[in-house]
Amino acid sequence: MKDVKSFCKLFDLNVPSYDDFEYYRSLYKRVGRHSDIDELVSMYEDLEQTVDDMFVYRLECTTKIVEYIESTRAFNDLNLDPKVPDLPVNKNFTYEDGKYYVSFDLRKANWQAVKSYDPEFVNDLGDSWESLVDSLGVPQLFARSKQLRQYVFGNLNPKRLMKVQRKMVQSLLEKLPEPDCVKHDEVIFSFDELSLAYDFASVGATSNFRTKVFTVDVRDGYRINNYIDIDGNVYDREPVGCNGHKYFMVLKQEVFGEPLDVRDLYFRMDGELAMWIVPGLDYGF
Repeated sequence: MKDVKSFCKLFDLNVPSYDDFEYYRSLYKRVGRHSDIDELVSMYEDLEQTVDDMFVYRLECTTKIVEYIESTRAFNDLNLDPKVPDLPVNKNFTYEDGKYYVSFDLRKANWQAVKSYDPEFVNDLGDSWESLVDSLGVPQLFARSKQLRQYVFGNLNPKRLMKVQRKMVQSLLEKLPEPDCVKHDEVIFSFDELSLAYDFASVGATSNFRTKVFTVDVRDGYRINNYIDIDGNVYDREPVGCNGHKYFMVLKQEVFGEPLDVRDLYFRMDGELAMWIVPGLDYGF
């Protein structure tokens, strides 16, 4: 890969030392949300063969998507709709050990918000975010980047989009009991038993929402999410809300249960590579 830094920016990867990218890549691929990193690297390297400056090209593609969406009837109708309510969200929600949580998370929420104003006979936004990107001649690699999508819609009246997303969440809640937590694009319920959580998940699930059942290990300032199947087996774990400077320390010790490598201690501070000092650890130098 010619430009590791741009790849990491595109996929929002916290890599403190680009020289050690292969090491961090090997860790990321073991976390569910990054399990496709090898495929993305391959796609990126293929694209590098035809693009001279990936950063400039990415900006050109992003601008093309933004300008197209701005020109659509759907985006115009969304901005002119006088009936978009300003519904409340939970700003303070505390997870607890021992609970089973069910999350309904609006898939590609910002795209769905605009798409909800796109009549079938017009279909300016395509049948999916991926098909929209493809129709504009933009590589599918960019459609796989949540960071790029967030940047696109961050330039398209994001406050308005969040209200529309919250309205879409409300449509799901109309057939469900009162939740523990409501966000603009996600709603969370808690249960004391796994069987109750999975029964509820099957009732509330719709194709527009991603459904997950999980428990949490609460830590000081962050948590470990444990995603579980219907039999209670953990199929994925990840740290959530932890200090980015300590991400790989937490990942190795608390998620993988493995001893620290010196590269797990690296982080960036003011553009410089820094390292945590852990008493008793052999640094090898």
